[in-house]
Amino acid sequence: MRASRWIMTIVAVGALAPAAAGQGVITTTLQPPLGMFSDLNSNLYPLDLNGDGIPDFTFGADPGFLGLRTERANRLIVRLDPPPNVGGPVARIEDGFIVGGSLDPQLAWISSDPAGGYVSPGEIAFATLVQCLNTGCASDWPGGPATRAFIGLEFELGDGLHYGYFDILMRGDIPGAELYGWAYDTRPNTPIFAGAVPEPSALALFTVAGIAMLARRRLGASSS
Repeated sequence: MRASRWIMTIVAVGALAPAAAGQGVITTTLQPPLGMFSDLNSNLYPLDLNGDGIPDFTFGADPGFLGLRTERANRLIVRLDPPPNVGGPVARIEDGFIVGGSLDPQLAWISSDPAGGYVSPGEIAFATLVQCLNTGCASDWPGGPATRAFIGLEFELGDGLHYGYFDILMRGDIPGAELYGWAYDTRPNTPIFAGAVPEPSALALFTVAGIAMLARRRLGASSS
């Protein structure tokens, strides 16, 4: 994303369902799901996965772009671009995928600043979820009807590295998404199986008009 277009609007996450814990896994459900989009400005969606008051990942929506920033030394799974490119788009992983240290050779754990490996506060460094130009859109998600899938993540706590995932609904030809929630294993260095978080409500498939209506509805609610 070009810094000149990045006019930051911080959007608070809505109410969280009580975290569900089981076998070391903590699952957080967003009620309602978090709509991530850009109407005209650029919007940031910082997420604190473990409730310690420090954002761990930040989604960012810019006109024509949706991305994910890995705060500090946190990382996510990307689908590697062919050499000589560095990094790649955020990988779409399926239900049952094992999020852990070992990955398929086409995938890799990478910071959203692949060259530096560390993202400083406020740094403009986002891995691509969807990027749309005049020539078309690029994403690991298919175009057409929205697809519910997962994003593998790795973040660091005081006791070590923890694996988890975001549960997200999006399509590869529109820079917008809805986030159902996330889960992570409280045991350090323990792989986790990607799986759907409980659905708080039924979601419609995305259209450009639908995303615009969501924007107006939420902006109106915040000003009332």
